[in-house]
Amino acid sequence: TPAEGGGFFLGKEELVILNSWVQEFFYNLNDSIKAFFILLVTDFFVGFHSTRGWELVIRW
Repeated sequence: TPAEGGGFFLGKEELVILNSWVQEFFYNLNDSIKAFFILLVTDFFVGFHSTRGWELVIRW
């Protein structure tokens, strides 16, 4: 149940599977793509959106 901390929509087992899938996906990326994703996510949380970053996303 959500009150047990397993998640609002997903149960604990589903979150474990999703977490392992995301980790494996991220682990298999090359270092340049990892760095780009880290910068992009940081961009969203900080609130600054660089024009160059969005140009790279659109081209990709």
